[in-house]
Amino acid sequence: MSLIAGLISRRDEDVTPELLRMLRGSRGVDGDAYGIATPKGVEFFNDLPEFVSNPSPIALGHKLNKVLPTDQPQPIQQKGMSLAINGRIWGSEDPTEAAFAEIVEEDVKKGLRILIEDHAASFAAAVMKDDSIIAGRDWVGVAPFYCGESDRLLGIASNRKMLWRLGLQPIRVEPGHMVELSSRGFNVNRVRGIEDPGSLHISLDEAVEMLDRRLSESVERMSRGPLNPFIGFSGGIDSVLLAYYLKEWGARPSLVCVGVEGSADFEAADEAAESLGLPVSIEAHEADEVGEELDEALLSVEEADPMKVGVALPLRWVAKKASSSGSRVVFSGTGSDELFGGYARYVEEYASTGGRVSETMLRDMTSASEVNYERDFKVCADLGVELRLPYTDGDLISLGLSMPTSLKIPKKTDQPRKIVLRALAERLGLPNEVANRPKKAIQYSTGVSRALKGLSKAEGLSVPRYLKMRFDNLRNSL
Repeated sequence: MSLIAGLISRRDEDVTPELLRMLRGSRGVDGDAYGIATPKGVEFFNDLPEFVSNPSPIALGHKLNKVLPTDQPQPIQQKGMSLAINGRIWGSEDPTEAAFAEIVEEDVKKGLRILIEDHAASFAAAVMKDDSIIAGRDWVGVAPFYCGESDRLLGIASNRKMLWRLGLQPIRVEPGHMVELSSRGFNVNRVRGIEDPGSLHISLDEAVEMLDRRLSESVERMSRGPLNPFIGFSGGIDSVLLAYYLKEWGARPSLVCVGVEGSADFEAADEAAESLGLPVSIEAHEADEVGEELDEALLSVEEADPMKVGVALPLRWVAKKASSSGSRVVFSGTGSDELFGGYARYVEEYASTGGRVSETMLRDMTSASEVNYERDFKVCADLGVELRLPYTDGDLISLGLSMPTSLKIPKKTDQPRKIVLRALAERLGLPNEVANRPKKAIQYSTGVSRALKGLSKAEGLSVPRYLKMRFDNLRNSL
């Protein structure tokens, strides 16, 4: 798990002191290694130094939290360029950074374009060559990337905090885009995005068979290596299926269900885990712990959005549990709702407009990176944990979007949503009460939303105003 930072001076001044400030400003847990590359060479450190040996008007930095034994310090230098990647190339058997270096070694722009267009990958990557930095993101948009500029500097970073540290206003790099930074400014190009794949005319049985294969393949690709993975486990259909396939592939998943005392998820998680033949750890937190964890959650989310913060807090508990247990990988079912019709508003729209709801689901899939994936990735990254999202696999997204709406969304609000996922669970032999358990949003089922309301009420504020007040105070202290 990595963080990337890059800087270019518009005045031919040394940027390495400010690059070090960016890496210090990344917050979260300390890195296992740090790297600073300039055109004169790359230096690696166990701890961030006060200065580096090679002053330069362009530099690329990297913070490593080692997840797999093969993970190596970066940036990598070869053939006159420096390369850094945050994320994974799932289709490669080689260490991710080595596979990345091989893809871009002959032509940086062409290589990045190939990586974005053709590879099963969840990544943000940057290449420093000559007087420019060329960066890109996977087309689904799991790993975040931001750029910013002033009259003195141009920068790129894995989170907003690093850019804020230098007074730069972050601009989000969109999924599937490449951006080239030079002293002249930014040049942005779209390579690929989520698009309508067209409709398949298939039965429910055919859809289940195809989904079984695709989801199993996605989980298998993301579970290679000695992981000891954790799953944020609510007992809902999304996490149940992930646990099933991880177990099938021999990954020995550890299930953890988190929430405030009295959470509705605890009983459901226990029952679902028993049906899978897996143990589950129930982590009950006091309502006061929401207030204690809130500042760190806000800094990870990097905004005061109540929904995002409400989801970030329980995920933070899961990631902390994984880390304290010696694991640095967390699996999550994020992405399933947009793909397979998990939201109640889809049922209402389907009842009133019919097939037009598929257009809404496509828009939601396109915005899921900004709404969900980036938030979750940053929460885990700040704790040194790598987030893996099998429902964001490109082939699975294409299949899900092409399935008939009638195989995903019921016509009545009192019927379970995500029809095809539940049919898959039944085909796999899971009990009916597990396969058809109703969904409830995590911020409500865990009790976090209720705790946030209590904190806000004590200050005489609404939840949005209370979160903004705390977030603004944090921003001012950075």
